[in-house]
Amino acid sequence: MFMNFYDPRRDSPFYGMLASLIFTHKDQFYQALYEAVSKHPSYVVLSDLESDKKIKVLDGMIQYYEAKESYEKCATLLNIKKEIEEYVEN
Repeated sequence: MFMNFYDPRRDSPFYGMLASLIFTHKDQFYQALYEAVSKHPSYVVLSDLESDKKIKVLDGMIQYYEAKESYEKCATLLNIKKEIEEYVEN
């Protein structure tokens, strides 16, 4: 999911830490990411990150939470994804 988003060629301690969290503490990583995204969706929608990358991350999160059968979280993430798509259109 996030492996397609993560670029191991980036020489930064942040990306190394991120990769470590994804592999060693997957549940905690997704929970922290969900909390940040759901509490501050405008930051996600308006951030400088390319929209296709934002959507890719959200799709990965949705897949993760579908597998956990956390459909409320999926609905929240889908709404944020729709906001991004609408923002791009305008």
